[in-house]
Amino acid sequence: MSTPGEPPAGWGETPQGPLGYGQPQYGQPQYGPPGALPPAGYGQPGPGGPGWGPGPLPTTDRPGIVPLRPLALGEILDGAFGAVRANPRVMLGVPAAVLVACTLVSVVLGLLVVGLTSALSAGIDADLSEVGLGPGGYASLTSIGLQAVIVQLVAVPVLNGLLAGAVGDAVLGRRPSVTETWHRTRGRLLRLVGYTLLLFLAASVLVVGIVAGTVALIVTQVDAGTSVWASVGTGLAALLVLVVLVLWLQVRLLFTPAALVLEKQGVWRSVTRAWRLTRKGFWHVLGIWLLATIMVAIISGVVAYPFTLVGGLLVTVSPVAYTALSLLGSIVSGMLTTVFMSSIVALLYIDARMRREGLDIELAGTARREHGQA
Repeated sequence: MSTPGEPPAGWGETPQGPLGYGQPQYGQPQYGPPGALPPAGYGQPGPGGPGWGPGPLPTTDRPGIVPLRPLALGEILDGAFGAVRANPRVMLGVPAAVLVACTLVSVVLGLLVVGLTSALSAGIDADLSEVGLGPGGYASLTSIGLQAVIVQLVAVPVLNGLLAGAVGDAVLGRRPSVTETWHRTRGRLLRLVGYTLLLFLAASVLVVGIVAGTVALIVTQVDAGTSVWASVGTGLAALLVLVVLVLWLQVRLLFTPAALVLEKQGVWRSVTRAWRLTRKGFWHVLGIWLLATIMVAIISGVVAYPFTLVGGLLVTVSPVAYTALSLLGSIVSGMLTTVFMSSIVALLYIDARMRREGLDIELAGTARREHGQA
């Protein structure tokens, strides 16, 4: 049981009990001392009339960005924007700082790569000069490529963890500072990066294995005199299998970062938690996640287009200006993408726990206690 002012189970406590995070099973007391009255139902006054309790009921039913009950699609999307409005310093300032830092690292590494390959510069310059690029253009392309890799393997997992904690606070109406958010989640960041690297390696092995197997099968078919259409069909079938498998694994593992940060679990236990939480609500999670992904892709494309357009005009004139505009566009679009998708995933995780574990009751009890202390 959480003491007054502490977060609900799963918001940084050590897991315990069959449901995890100290949450009682259904039929057992949810919070409060023995004999305490249960919280009022949604939209109903509590025992003793409308004046009972520390504050009006809507405060505990929706203390933060979403109501404390299973969420509809519109509420999840609105909650993602609400998290930004509730705490812009954390939700926008932290991603901007992390992405800028990754960009600076990529620029430095790009320059180092150019320096280390100076012995080959003559051949490189000769090849690039045919498309109007010199050593500066080579450094620009290297920096942009390194930024994409660093952002995906380091910045995104770090921000997923930081923003998951911030969204969890926003659900309860809290507005932690940047320092508080950092101190609360910094111990989980290396695990997040390690998990992302392992996932990347596993996905690479999976993709290479399927592609290699498909190519070998097509070569065998060609050697056997099979028609071209049969080979094309084999390739398309393999592509379909790969897409379906990647989507399935993506959804089944989607809640791993949130479980790792909010439940303070290890990597493997977070993976198994995510696997269990998405077992029954797979299609619900997949639909909302795909819709959010499409929305984010459209928005980020619109935002990045002016940078890409102007940068393309400058690529042969000023490689430095081209690099600066390209990296700036990546920072802006990457910030929007990461913030929105991290918020959506965190809210889907909270929604899954409210549907399957009664987390809404625990959150409502915490909100009521905190409201009573105000």
